[in-house]
Amino acid sequence: MRRVLLALIACCCLLPAAFVRAADDDLAAVERAIAEKKLSWQAGPAYLDPKDFQARLGINGLLNEDPPAPLPIPPVDLPEQFDWRNANGVTDVRNQGPCGSCWAFASIAALESAAVIQGGLPNTIDYSEQYLVSDCYPQYGCGGSYSIWQPIVFLVTNGTVDEECMPYQAQDGPCDLCPDADQHLVGLADRGAVEREVDALKQAVYQRGPVAVTMNVYEDFNYYTSGVYAYAEGAYLGGHAVLVVGYDDNEECFVVKNSWGPGWGEDGFFRISYGEVHGRTRFGSEAEYVFFDTGSYPAGMTPAIDNFRLLDKEGQPFAAPYQVTRDQSITMLFTFDYTDVDGNLEAGVLYATLDGAVYQLGPLWNMEKTGTLGFAFGMLMTDGAHSGSFYVEDTAGNRSNQLPFAFEVVQAEESDDDTADDDATDDDTVGGTDDDASDDDTGGADDDQLGDTPTPEPDESDGDDDDDDHGCA
Repeated sequence: MRRVLLALIACCCLLPAAFVRAADDDLAAVERAIAEKKLSWQAGPAYLDPKDFQARLGINGLLNEDPPAPLPIPPVDLPEQFDWRNANGVTDVRNQGPCGSCWAFASIAALESAAVIQGGLPNTIDYSEQYLVSDCYPQYGCGGSYSIWQPIVFLVTNGTVDEECMPYQAQDGPCDLCPDADQHLVGLADRGAVEREVDALKQAVYQRGPVAVTMNVYEDFNYYTSGVYAYAEGAYLGGHAVLVVGYDDNEECFVVKNSWGPGWGEDGFFRISYGEVHGRTRFGSEAEYVFFDTGSYPAGMTPAIDNFRLLDKEGQPFAAPYQVTRDQSITMLFTFDYTDVDGNLEAGVLYATLDGAVYQLGPLWNMEKTGTLGFAFGMLMTDGAHSGSFYVEDTAGNRSNQLPFAFEVVQAEESDDDTADDDATDDDTVGGTDDDASDDDTGGADDDQLGDTPTPEPDESDGDDDDDDHGCA
């Protein structure tokens, strides 16, 4: 028994050394292939244990059901380089762990970028991949998926929750949501497929945002450290799903977000040659862009408004009491400052209350996270005191604080303004009283300011034409 035990210990002690030698041999083989093929990437020691590496490849062969047909995107002129990271349109790199959940991470990464770029949310948001891996999505799990378009369609119809509501476990499990999960739901409004062509992928990334794609993975990919990856050597291990966030025509490559943590590759990202679209990796075999559902912003994020200014229609401070003639509408111009750190006032609603009634003044457009909003509000007003307020509501249904205002309407007396022919008893008619301001005399008293009659008037009977008002005959 002792000899057997010692023999077992000796074998166990030798295994790690054997693995190290095998890994060193594999690395050397990859480096030779890179040099022979004159490829533009650098290899280093394997980042993951071979078993862990293969467990992360969660795209399993070909799906029996055909994916949706690609939706052509009208082409536009593209810059030579584009990277959504430079526009803060990419969230942090996640780590899927030893679980074949890359399909969930690529799908959620696309949703997060859409929420940031299209929805104006901060790029610190973190949505739950576990929601897809768990029984909440009763299709796949750590065993892998057969596509990325199916989980993305699920996000369109059902959405997901944020990471706080359902943290990642790197394993299958029940649909164990937080108690107030309905307050944490977010989702997609729609999705579209992209043709597996370099130009089509570039157009989609530039015009639609980061694109979730699938690719074949070979043994050499575990040794990638930097540069523009292209297949060097090694056996096929499985399918993988990632997120394309940019491209570079000078390097002829796509910029890609992986889900193996920030310590892998180029800070969690890698670049891959355009040639791999139709090469061994079949990069972009499936490619999906998404549209964020702006009606699914998480609750509990309330905008604030302040620094209210109420102006009249001339843009002057609104005076109280405010005098108007009867049946004259009051036009109020108002501005206020707003702060909305969550960025979801875009397509929100502006409301006004007046004397107990609520008015919806329309949707809000071109809203930033901070700024000044101006609006005009006009209506017929009765005599007396009036009060109201303004507030905004974001797309998650969160209402801001209310900014109150008050004013009084006093009807002015209905008398002639003595400046024009503007009422039925105007003084500028025959027999009326002249307004003494215009050359409109038709037989009444002269205005004594202008030479506006061709014949002497009654007040000139003494022979002195007083139109000159200088005492000259």
